Amino acid sequence: MAPDMDQPAEFFSSLASRPRPAAGDLLEAADGHPERERARDLLAARQPAELTAAELRDIVCGNLALLKPGAFLYFLPAILTAILVDYPALTIIASELLGELTPPTIGEVEAAYDRLLQNSRASGVGLSDETIAALRSRALELFDSGVPTRRFAERFNGISGMETRAILAFLCRFRNLYGADFPDGAVDKAIAYWAR
Repeated sequence: MAPDMDQPAEFFSSLASRPRPAAGDLLEAADGHPERERARDLLAARQPAELTAAELRDIVCGNLALLKPGAFLYFLPAILTAILVDYPALTIIASELLGELTPPTIGEVEAAYDRLLQNSRASGVGLSDETIAALRSRALELFDSGVPTRRFAERFNGISGMETRAILAFLCRFRNLYGADFPDGAVDKAIAYWAR
């Protein structure tokens, strides 16, 4: 059974105890990558509640996998809240987030980029097919390195029961509102993990 958290404020209160990371502890390997540096600079300058849907869509999207564990958890309440409040503008980052909330497998990596491509095409907003293909290729190489499995464990192995319940509540609410946009079962896979 999903915890009774229906309002964005409940996600913030359940996940808000994380300390703010230093600017150098936000993203993996941001130097020399203009899009990553732009995301790092934005996240370094903003409190989570100050992030707009446009900033999440245009700057943070595509960089969730690069957020270091502390930064991911620090900004997670803002991302969860924004997706529930402004989903039509954030379909791509919602798809990306589902991938980050599901333990990595090679099949999940491939499915995540299939969803990203599908959502990008459907919304008409987001990354080009060529950019998504390049990101997919890099993600598959990265998966083979073992980094995603280690990163998932580093992010979530130490979270509290309250944080776990907040993530599960978000996923259940998201499925109720927007699950039809994910007929491949991605939302249910994430829920199955967080409900265990």
